[in-house]
Amino acid sequence: MPFQRALVALSLSDADADLLRYAAAVVAGDEAPSIRFLHVLPPKAGGVAGEARRSTAEAAVATLIEQHAPGLMPQAVIEIGEGARIDGVLQSAAANGSDVIVLGHRRGRSGRRSLARRLALMAPSSVWLVPQGSASTLTRMLVPTDFSEHSADALRLALTLARARGLSQLTLVHVRFDSSLSTYPEHSAEFAIAEEDDFHHFLEGIDVRGVHVDAVFEDSAQPTLAILRVAERVKSDLIVMNTRGRSAAAAVLLGSVTSEVMAASHLPVLAVKHYGRQMSMRDVLLSSQFWGRGDVKTS
Repeated sequence: MPFQRALVALSLSDADADLLRYAAAVVAGDEAPSIRFLHVLPPKAGGVAGEARRSTAEAAVATLIEQHAPGLMPQAVIEIGEGARIDGVLQSAAANGSDVIVLGHRRGRSGRRSLARRLALMAPSSVWLVPQGSASTLTRMLVPTDFSEHSADALRLALTLARARGLSQLTLVHVRFDSSLSTYPEHSAEFAIAEEDDFHHFLEGIDVRGVHVDAVFEDSAQPTLAILRVAERVKSDLIVMNTRGRSAAAAVLLGSVTSEVMAASHLPVLAVKHYGRQMSMRDVLLSSQFWGRGDVKTS
């Protein structure tokens, strides 16, 4: 598996059951990584009452794991934090060297999954969003690409994940948006040839052994909707995309499509931090100036 130190963020809501089943079947699989389960309590006065809250929450987390992912219990580490949820998740991920944060989102919850999207921007690791009701399967991955080195990172990780899960193929999608694009057949044919060349050049230097990579090319003024349409058409059960930025400014310029896909997808989305690279605890704490302290609608 590409991940060895997973952090599963639990909300102690009904969405946790699906999240735990998914973590056991897909994230861990046959090669179970080290898994830490985190629940962040809302802030309250400490002392005896605070310790009692922590003990109660820890027992609730243990019960959930035993009910829905008993196979993970032997290697599970349970952590109870307190304060703003995004702070607790970020600090735990940085302090424990997590390489992926796995979290759910309740069906019908208001908001646009702002916690997951902000974590994808600021976390020291990749972020795996699992909407409530997601099937605990991994049979076909979709990897959106703009043929950049950043999207090559996402493809490399998807290939590693595919091989670990015994998958023989995955699908790459490139969405082209050019407001000046002419629609006459000769011009469209030229673009199609160029895209095929870009695709083959993109695969050079990427180890695709054992996995066939299909390419899908889409023309659309709405990349997010195009990606979700392709995911449905090819029956994907996971979308793998790169965050392509470490600051708020970079996210606005480069990561907006990933953020929008995370907000809208009914499928799990794996937002990949630059493959093999993590932020330090100091970097995460200093980065708080970018994500602020507003009320975050959590999952």
